[in-house]
Amino acid sequence: MKRLAGAALLLMAVCAPAPAAVDVPESYGGAMRWYRSAAEDGNPKAQFYLAHMYEHGINVEPDMEEAIHWYDSAAAQGYAEAQFKLGLFAQTGQGAEPSLAKAREWYALAAEQGLGAAQYNLGVLLDRGMGGPRDTGQAREWFRRAAEQELVAAQYALGVLLASGAGGAQDKVEAFMWFSVAARGGNTLAANARDEMVKAMTPEEIESARALAAARTEAAE
Repeated sequence: MKRLAGAALLLMAVCAPAPAAVDVPESYGGAMRWYRSAAEDGNPKAQFYLAHMYEHGINVEPDMEEAIHWYDSAAAQGYAEAQFKLGLFAQTGQGAEPSLAKAREWYALAAEQGLGAAQYNLGVLLDRGMGGPRDTGQAREWFRRAAEQELVAAQYALGVLLASGAGGAQDKVEAFMWFSVAARGGNTLAANARDEMVKAMTPEEIESARALAAARTEAAE
């Protein structure tokens, strides 16, 4: 089967994960003082939040140099969201020299800690051979990990590789399943790919794939 909509995999999840909740003062000014104090004491979560405030100009003038300083500090302590942000900056060139090789390194560190957005972005770079050698087998594995965290873009990307057999065995039933799950998550490319796959599947395969999709959706709810 021809690889489906491969160009769509270039649409990376270039967004930061939502910050986790943390108890801080109600006012932005109080939060800034709280974060700075905790950040200077070496708290990586506070360093990440302080960097976020500098990046977006929350109660302070935007300062990418200061933001990257604190993201660096948090990332050096293994804070996955900060590692992801540095990967994103390296990928886009925001606040730093663009380097897809460096982006792969940062995404890999965050991906190993289970951050779905990093797993997906790393999968894209591996699948496209960006920033290093192409490794579609590894891309499939990272897409799977992100897909299992209900990241819709990863579910679609995994379906593409399964449908084509890129990076491993072809599995039309599982591909149909992931396309169906991603389509229910609002991905129109996945819905189109699923409908196209029907033409190359037996009634038994379709029935099995739909059962898998229903079970997957039920388990995620």
